[in-house]
Amino acid sequence: MKSLKSLLPTKTVTFLIYICRKYDLKKYSSLKKDGLLNLILTSINNPQVSEKIRSLIKNNGTTAFILKNLVDNNNEISYSKLRKEVLKDRSGSAFLGYYKVLTENYIIFEDDSTDDDIVFLPREFTRFTKEVIEKHIKDEEPEEIIITEEEEKASKEISTIDQLLYSKKYMKVESLQEILKNVNLPFSGNKNQIIERILYETKINIEGIIDSLFGKNELREICIGFDLPRSGNKYILIERILGKFPLAKPKRTVKAKAKPLQKATIKVKKEPKAMASSKAQEIVAKEVKEESRKEKKPLITQFKSILNEIPLTPSNFKSTDKYANKQRNLENSITTGLKVTKNLQKELFDGIEIIDGGSSNQPTIIVERGEEKLGVSIWFFDSTGRMSTIKTKVFDYKYDYGKNLIFYIYDPTGNNFKNENHMKLKQEVAVVYKRSKDFEKNL
Repeated sequence: MKSLKSLLPTKTVTFLIYICRKYDLKKYSSLKKDGLLNLILTSINNPQVSEKIRSLIKNNGTTAFILKNLVDNNNEISYSKLRKEVLKDRSGSAFLGYYKVLTENYIIFEDDSTDDDIVFLPREFTRFTKEVIEKHIKDEEPEEIIITEEEEKASKEISTIDQLLYSKKYMKVESLQEILKNVNLPFSGNKNQIIERILYETKINIEGIIDSLFGKNELREICIGFDLPRSGNKYILIERILGKFPLAKPKRTVKAKAKPLQKATIKVKKEPKAMASSKAQEIVAKEVKEESRKEKKPLITQFKSILNEIPLTPSNFKSTDKYANKQRNLENSITTGLKVTKNLQKELFDGIEIIDGGSSNQPTIIVERGEEKLGVSIWFFDSTGRMSTIKTKVFDYKYDYGKNLIFYIYDPTGNNFKNENHMKLKQEVAVVYKRSKDFEKNL
């Protein structure tokens, strides 16, 4: 029987922050991963937090069946077995709906590292489930979620990804509101208005939206419902679903307020006083030099141009080496190249501090200049399959860095990082893309 102490260390910082929000914990915004873990684990027995967690467990029969199957199996069970057992007494839509609520409220946790995912109820939460189980399993309440014939027909007619969000079968308002809460946007209004706000105002791409809304097992349910293959990791499932259902943004029912027109202002340069031409030229040149020194480029623009000039030696990356070695060599080559460049061109690095990311939950390099902060993630891209992992990292890093992210992609052959991948990634982060032939001409 696993505890929160054993389940949470493998989760990302973003995941832990969402738990803190859901459990109504305080003073977590400035904490790093170890601090977040400690806060969650030490707060569980607090009476107010315990009451909050208890309130997150829906008091109904389907939830009771899900929890009873977990408790009866020592608090862990495969998703397929859990689904099979609950469907003996409840409909598929009821199971999917309340399973989703339990995962979104961080009452149960998934381990999707295996093909048949394991679902866990933390040992600390067993006490919260007894009341729900005893009441509803005994009373044998009827199903709470009933899908009408019209709703079933509507779900079969889904042809675009936004229609999937509107579907009553697959998506609930509470799940959609959670996305808006996490990016500090208003979450009131009807379902249509909430979906429009997500699609138009969050600046999250559709892959990120689907990633936020659905767990791996829920994506599998969608694939099963539309006769799509259900194998593969979460990001393969997302790509498969997006391949079947393209995005077609609805027309906005609520238009953004028009900004009031402002009067145009014309700046007129003052005529300089007459002076000797040579002296005037000296003064003007000095002023231009001073102004250019003051006008610094944005950190992300400046550092991207620096990365573009870092030399690599393609022969250092042997095809027989394991991927981990090639990845490590690339990271070392870039960091060493930055140090050499900094020593040779100190003016480029004025006020810039370069820090080692230090863990898998941070970008490879963290760059700081005053209040500006930038993450640089370095990737040896020798397989098209790397794109799934990169998408995961973009989503994880965005919480801390927003748009201030550079992904350095080294695709030796130039055949793996496809143009469509390049275009999609550029919508989310800045990209430095290099191939072996980009360096061979300099050798």
